[in-house]
Amino acid sequence: MSSPHRAILGATIPLLLSMSTGIIAQLVGTSLLGHQATAQLAAFAVANAALAPVTAAVSGALRGMAPFIALLREPPAEALPILRDARWLSIAIGASGAGGGNAR
Repeated sequence: MSSPHRAILGATIPLLLSMSTGIIAQLVGTSLLGHQATAQLAAFAVANAALAPVTAAVSGALRGMAPFIALLREPPAEALPILRDARWLSIAIGASGAGGGNAR
């Protein structure tokens, strides 16, 4: 396999694994919720309605940095500012999503 293809494949495998893990976690959660009463399912739906968009935003922020990190595989010290920025962006998005659910 040529070098560009190997680099692209090497950068996509972590993304594929993280997405697959999320899907498996959703399947496990769904199978566990199948044995609950209506009130518990309604509470889960309300909590998930607030949590799902925040999780998607944080996940998107972290996955969005992957192409930039893949370019800096050889000089890994240069990737640290990108990792710090992505970390703070994810924390800010998560905190605003968590705090925004309590506003009335």
